[in-house]
Amino acid sequence: VVALDADRLKDRGINAWVGGQHLVEAAHALNASVTGIESSSANSELRLLVPATALADSDTHTYELFVVVPNVSEAANGDQVAITARGTWQVHPNRAIDLTGTFTHRAANGTVLGAGIWTATDLLEYQSYGCGVVHNFPTPGATTPLPPNWCGGAVKMRILATPSGTNLQIEAILTVFCIIGPNPPNSHDDPTGEGITLVVPGIANFNHIVVGMNHYVQLN
Repeated sequence: VVALDADRLKDRGINAWVGGQHLVEAAHALNASVTGIESSSANSELRLLVPATALADSDTHTYELFVVVPNVSEAANGDQVAITARGTWQVHPNRAIDLTGTFTHRAANGTVLGAGIWTATDLLEYQSYGCGVVHNFPTPGATTPLPPNWCGGAVKMRILATPSGTNLQIEAILTVFCIIGPNPPNSHDDPTGEGITLVVPGIANFNHIVVGMNHYVQLN
């Protein structure tokens, strides 16, 4: 999970996406909550994970994803998609996914082109960045402790999106990036690298993160 600069969000015109919930207000609330976590868990033991593909034990590892405030990415033509998500996935040795959420597709001028729900159908890849710490937050170069079961990484899944009022099922590839962990790649090691990308084959490629705020919880 990442604290967001409310002024930066306001400059980009991103104030509300779903149900009247103001992203700027959510940013302030999240900043306050993480500040509390920092003071209360500074002495917690940090449990770090290696990438999922390198896990040596045979246990099934389960994670829960929280994308409460819509994460937004942008295509080359200026269209944006906002995604929320909630659910779980399992890795090694049994791969499974049970995730769902909402989406809103807007044109570059802000016109809503479509909105609805999506459901994950296949876990394609999971790369863990680890747990219990976030780098370059709240300022560049800083390292902030988090609860030891708060984790980050890149989880890539196949989804089916259904626009409201239709029976359409649009296949897409969704990747959710969370910068928590001691081992994020350089492209996702500060708040600008947290968020989502969405590829709708042959239609759109929302590959530029505009704003993101999410986290994973390791359940076992």
